[in-house]
Amino acid sequence: HRGMNSERSTLETAGRRVTAAAAPAPAPKPNAAPVEPRVTMQYPLTYFTGSSGPSVEKRALERGDIGLMLTPLKPDYLSKADKYPVIAIDNGVFSETTPFNPDKFLKLRADVAARPEVARKVQFVVAPDVVEDAAGTLAAFPYWAEQIRARGLPVAFAAQDGLEDMRGQILWDDFDTLFIGASTDWKLGKFDNAAQT
Repeated sequence: HRGMNSERSTLETAGRRVTAAAAPAPAPKPNAAPVEPRVTMQYPLTYFTGSSGPSVEKRALERGDIGLMLTPLKPDYLSKADKYPVIAIDNGVFSETTPFNPDKFLKLRADVAARPEVARKVQFVVAPDVVEDAAGTLAAFPYWAEQIRARGLPVAFAAQDGLEDMRGQILWDDFDTLFIGASTDWKLGKFDNAAQT
């Protein structure tokens, strides 16, 4: 992710060591609206919470590694953005009770972009995806990536079930962050290192 510093970090995950190195920030994408310099995350791993309250807000400011996840399902959380060092925007597609509303997503994106002090904290905006459907997500991605990028915000692509068989179709140069969506079974699954298709 472009917000990470250039140091390497090692994490212990389920008994395995995982080493991650931050890549240098990519060049600005064409058609991107200008924004103030983006706030970078202080730590190589940041937790984005979708639940905010006084105790979480206090810890976020103290620690520096807790960000706020905005979503069109909770647009009032935009008023809490100043209480977090960084923010991200999810699209709300995942909700089982509230259907995705493109107009509400676009309004949240516009509201964030209209506030430079908030827009510069945005680490990524998850392009609307199709839950558990990599092919559907890949098909929808170019349109939504352009909508997000037009407001000068960084784009996240949501990985979904089946993407392991479509790695050659991923538009790597068109997003800033890979967001792990998908079913729990897929997230925790084991895949062989088959050739890209």
